[in-house]
Order: sequence, then C-alpha cells, then structure tokens
Amino acid sequence: MIKEKIFHLTIRNFSRGKGHNAIQKGAYRTGLKIEDRKRGLTFNYEKKSQRENISYEMVLPVNASGKFNDPCYFYNEIERSETRGNSRLFKEIELALYKELSEEENKELARQFSQEIFDKYNVPININFHKLNSDNPHCHIVIAQRYIEGEKFTIKNRDLDKRDFVRETRQRWEKCSNAYFKQKNLMLFVSHRSYEDRGINKIAGRHINRKHLIAEEKQEDLCFNKLSMKHNRRQDFKREKNNVIRTIRQEIELVSLVRMSRLEVAGKEVNEMNSKTTVLKLYNNEIESLKIKYGQYKSTIFEKKQIEKEKRQKLQQERASFKERREKHQSKMFHKKNDLEEMKIGHEELKNELKFYSVFNPFDWKKRQKIKRKMVHNKIKQKRKKLEIKREKEHFKYYKKQLNEKKKDLKKERRDIFELYKKQVVTKVKTIKLSKEKKKTKDLNKIVENILNLERYKRDNKIGMKKIIRENKKELSQ
Repeated sequence: MIKEKIFHLTIRNFSRGKGHNAIQKGAYRTGLKIEDRKRGLTFNYEKKSQRENISYEMVLPVNASGKFNDPCYFYNEIERSETRGNSRLFKEIELALYKELSEEENKELARQFSQEIFDKYNVPININFHKLNSDNPHCHIVIAQRYIEGEKFTIKNRDLDKRDFVRETRQRWEKCSNAYFKQKNLMLFVSHRSYEDRGINKIAGRHINRKHLIAEEKQEDLCFNKLSMKHNRRQDFKREKNNVIRTIRQEIELVSLVRMSRLEVAGKEVNEMNSKTTVLKLYNNEIESLKIKYGQYKSTIFEKKQIEKEKRQKLQQERASFKERREKHQSKMFHKKNDLEEMKIGHEELKNELKFYSVFNPFDWKKRQKIKRKMVHNKIKQKRKKLEIKREKEHFKYYKKQLNEKKKDLKKERRDIFELYKKQVVTKVKTIKLSKEKKKTKDLNKIVENILNLERYKRDNKIGMKKIIRENKKELSQ
C-alpha cells in the first residue's frame, strides 16, 4: 500500500519595504555570526546552530567569485546591491523533508531540487538544513534575485517574480520527491494538488502557528484538526476495505472464468445439439427480453420517484430553515457591524482625549498610560468583532452551499427519471413493432441453425418490416 506524505512547500518574499534585513535573515538561516558592514550591527545565531545542527551549502554560477561561498559576504552584497526603500532582497523556499530518509539522503534530494532551479534561472542559491536529526527535518532555500558577475551582483532576474514560478516550483518538488522515493524503493508519494482537486473526500488540516495571538482561535484550530484527522482516518479505512473487496471480487471472477472455460469444453456437443431453433422462438425470445426490460425500468422509475419525493420534501424544509437562518444572519451582521463602528468611534475619542494630556507633564503620565491601555483593549475587541463577522459570513456561505448542492442533486434525480421514461417508451415501441412483424411473417416455423439472435437472423436474410408489408400487399393485389 502506497502511503501519502504531507506536502509542505512555502515561498516567501523578503523585502526592505516590509522592514526585513537580509543579514539578520541570513544569519538565522545559516546559524552563523554575521556582521552588517553597512550599519555596524552583529547578528549571532551560533547557539541555534549547535542546538538544531544547522548546515549550509552554496550553489553558484561558474563566473562567480569564490568570495560568495562565504554567507557573510553573500548576504552583505545582497543588502548593498538593493538601494531602493521598497526593493525585494531575496526569495525563500521552505521545504519539509522526510523522516523516512536519512540525513544524507535528505541533503541529496534538496541538492537535486536546488540544482534544477539553478539550471533554469541561473541565480545563486543558499541551501540551509535545519533539524535533520529531529521529527521536523526541513530546509530553507534562499534564492538571490540578481545574477552574479565576478564579485558583484548585476541585473535582476524578473522571471522569479512571475506567477508561473510558484506553480512550477511546487510541481518540480513533487516530481523530485516521487522520483527519489521510486529510486530508493520506498512505498511513499507526495502531491502538490489539494484533496478537492484530486476528488478525494478528505479535509485538509489548518496550520497552527506557535506565535498564535488569540487563544480561542488556536483552540478552535486544534479542535478542527482533531476532527479532520478522525474523518481522514475513516476515509482511509473505507478505501482499504474497498481495495480488499475489489481484490476478492477479481479472484472470484478469475475462478468463475476458469470454470466457465471448462464447462464450454465439456459441453460442446450439447451446444451443437441445441443450436437448431425456429424463427418463432427467436421472435418470442426477443419480445420476452424486451418485456423484462420494460418491467425493470418500471420498478426502477417507481423507486426513483420515491427517492425524488423524499429529496423534494427535504429541500422544502431546508429552504424554510435557510430563510430563517438568513434573517438571523442579517440581524446579527447588522448588530455586529454597529458594534464595530461604535468601537472605532470610541477609539477616536480616546485618541482625542490623549491629546489633552502632555507628554512632558509627569502628573499626566498615569492618565496617559490608562488611556493607552484602553486603546489597546479597544483594538483587541475590534479584532475579535471582525473575526466574529468573518465566521458568521463563512457559516452562512456553508449553509447556502449545502442548499445549492441539494438543488443540484434533485435536478439530477429528475433527469435520471426522464431518461428512464425515454428508455421505457423505446422498449414499448420495439415490442409493439416486433409483435406486428411476427404476425405478418410467413416462415415462422422455419428452422435456423447456429443463430440465437433475431437481429442477426434478420440481417442475414435481409428481413424487415417494410419488406413484409410489401409482400403482403403483392399477395392482396393478386
């Protein structure tokens, strides 16, 4: 049984406009002590490196200076080459590596992936391995935005900023991982597509950040992940059960095929004896089979109608409950939006109140601190209220989606009933046509050999309704 591994790949952009510093970010990723030559600051992450067993590698073009092998020089040059206030410093791809692979195998896989990116975009890459001996082995791949010539960065590679880069990178990591699993004979695979895109009835878990600001939201996400895991385990069990049933059925079919072949060999003579039949029997057999079909369609239509009736009743109930929900939702949204507006006005009032107390007057400090505390509480309340509004909207969307799905299901049921009615009418017409043809056919007692199908007999003898009517007309005229 092939097991699916979690696919985790995030692409981030670090820019000066967001307040990022290339040297600080580089020191964190490489686990080194790097000095910012421009500002005279030092960023030291050597203790983190010892704790997490961090190692790094550089992928550089042929024409690049050997100085770029030193991360201190590499990140200082990135910081120096970007002069604008909102310029993008570098891109980062964060990858989750695999516990099933050894430390060296994980490194080799990340190198292959980085080499493919380098071959396409020809920009320098810094690969950083974190926690390879733990339960969370991962890798930070830092991609510089500019080409290298000698000891300096030159023009930017704008292909990295295109939307296709994200899609292609995700597909590339999937192909690299699956090819490596195949090479190492591991029964594992990953997929960059979501469960919904693949048509799998599973629920994806929510990412929980360790720096979760709101405790209630974190608790909600944890509960959601527990329920989703439970649902996914149930789905996996069902799939395994279906696979077992399928294999058993295949084995039964093979056994039955072998048995049938033996019976065919043993009963060849019996088939030859029973190969003779009359035209009347052919007609009767065909009419009988059409009548059976008609009866089957009739029973299925009756069953489908019962199901359609139940679904229609359920839909009517759902519509009534949805109307009530919509009214409640509108009233809730109205009150919550009003509360939010009042909070915003209260915040503005506190701001104006703060202006009355001077920063330089020591007697006003306590009052200023009190007002600032109120402002912080007000901001938190606003965030909570916005979150409530968002959740309320999501709940309403969910109920609306459910109602639409039930409508589609009912329409499908009605289409199926209509198709069955069509088939029933066709069989009825065929039976009437064959019974008329049977009455007007002369050679009903004619014996035919090795023909067990009426259609084949009619095709071989070129017999049809038109020919029979023509012959009957000739006889009447004579």
